[in-house]
Amino acid sequence: KKNFSRLPNRIVIDLLYEINLAKGQMIYTLKNIKPLRKAVRSIKRNLYKRSY
Repeated sequence: KKNFSRLPNRIVIDLLYEINLAKGQMIYTLKNIKPLRKAVRSIKRNLYKRSY
């Protein structure tokens, strides 16, 4: 019985850990979206300049 109760707990803990990791990753990417957009914009600008 102890093994049975331990196993689901392990799975639940792993799931919670994964969810928290995903949340952290999302927050991190949201914070860094603005500078990323600026970088993409400048890269596009440089590509256009090269093509002309």
